[in-house]
Amino acid sequence: MRRLYVLLLILFASLCVRAQISVKEGSFKQVGQFYTMKEDMTDDNYTPFAVIRINTENMTAAQVEQLGFQGDARTFFDVEFHEKEVWVYLTYLATYLKITHPDLSSTEFTIPYDMEPLQGYEMVLVNGAVASSAGRGSLTVTTKPEDASLTINGVPIGATPYYNEMMAAGRYEITVSKKDYQIVTRIVEIADNADVKIEIPLDREMGQLYVESKPAGATVYVNDIKKGVTPLLINDVEWGRHHVRIEKNGYVTKEKDVWFDNNNSFTLDVTMILVCKTKSFKVKGVTFDMIKVEGGSYMMGATKEQEQYAHDNEKPVHEVTVSSFYIGKYVVTENLWDAVMYGEKPKNNVSGEEPKTGITWNDAQNFINKLNKITKSKFRLPTEAEWQYAARGGKAGNGFVYSGSDNLSDVGWYDQNASNKHRVATADPNELGIYDMSGNVIEFCSDYYGSYSAEKQVNPKGPATGNKRVVVGGSYSSGSKLCRVSSRIAMAPDKRYGDCGFRLVLEP
Repeated sequence: MRRLYVLLLILFASLCVRAQISVKEGSFKQVGQFYTMKEDMTDDNYTPFAVIRINTENMTAAQVEQLGFQGDARTFFDVEFHEKEVWVYLTYLATYLKITHPDLSSTEFTIPYDMEPLQGYEMVLVNGAVASSAGRGSLTVTTKPEDASLTINGVPIGATPYYNEMMAAGRYEITVSKKDYQIVTRIVEIADNADVKIEIPLDREMGQLYVESKPAGATVYVNDIKKGVTPLLINDVEWGRHHVRIEKNGYVTKEKDVWFDNNNSFTLDVTMILVCKTKSFKVKGVTFDMIKVEGGSYMMGATKEQEQYAHDNEKPVHEVTVSSFYIGKYVVTENLWDAVMYGEKPKNNVSGEEPKTGITWNDAQNFINKLNKITKSKFRLPTEAEWQYAARGGKAGNGFVYSGSDNLSDVGWYDQNASNKHRVATADPNELGIYDMSGNVIEFCSDYYGSYSAEKQVNPKGPATGNKRVVVGGSYSSGSKLCRVSSRIAMAPDKRYGDCGFRLVLEP
């Protein structure tokens, strides 16, 4: 290609370019069918092309044959040369044409209106170049880094570094490009006997990274370099893989790799997890963790922002105060159930880490009695107020609809992303580091089920529900509504369900 280009420059060394080729104003128009369409001249949807007949002024037949044509991403081309005019077959969806020439400058033409298939159009291309005395100069193009693709007046030339001592005097559009670097275009004038040298530094392609955290004020590091505190917008992220670390005093550090590749922006929205005191227990080789929840007051039930999703039995919202307690990081697993109830060692398989289900509320009480004898502790089921407080994130809560997020798919398994129960801790935790409080399996509470009482601020035993108990959190078979932190339903203590399990609470 470089040799061909040099030969062409030598051939036309007697010309000096002093003006651009351009489309004559007002010349584009529909002229009817002046051609015979070939069967294969269709786009990907088998829609026939439209045709633009390009007449030329002040151009020789040899110059016409060197014209090149480019279009937008949706454009398909077929070109026919006819003496001093060109027929361009192209999809009717085309929006513009770029017309190039190796010796003349390029021009871009925006098609002023939608074309129609099988229709003919016409426009006039004018060569404003004026011939003058012969002249040649040299051109050197270098880039940092090297090996960038080079085009001159829209014609691919090769890679940098580039040197040509036989350039016809005139005006040239030089473009260099390289993967992961920004494209650079320069206009140069080459005079007779001039020695033109261009050195082009290439800047890396940059992406934009927006980091937001809940709570705000977390420090952001990109590849171990401190960038600022959240919420934070970083505009100079180079393409490639980057390691992002987010830190805040008193919270668990968050780390994530992000990749920029033809993507100019990336948003990283994280929920920070409070560092909480944890107690660990072991039964027959099965370890389970209890996370401390610092006591406090909160508005129990569906908050004002969530009332549009609420059932009638979740109202009215009322303030509740709970004392500090420990709650299970996970629901009780099959492995832990077997270790307590049967004295069996862990199965050492994946299924043993799934929630224990298919049991009654009364079965859960028997399990807790045995566990207390083994550990000499005081485990129990959570009250509904304790469970909801922990699900909301306690004092670290961000007011999410679900436990740990407003996006249920991030934190829970429900009817839109699961067909059965999942191993514990396979979705994201909430602000206290507690898993699966929205979705996976519904969970028993110790309370009798009844309507909320705004005066007593308790859940009394309701006459219509008998001895039914509260179950919360939704499951893999539930819709999103039942997975909200304020959702509650009733269940008889002697009924078994395949999607119902339980979580432990321990007094501090």
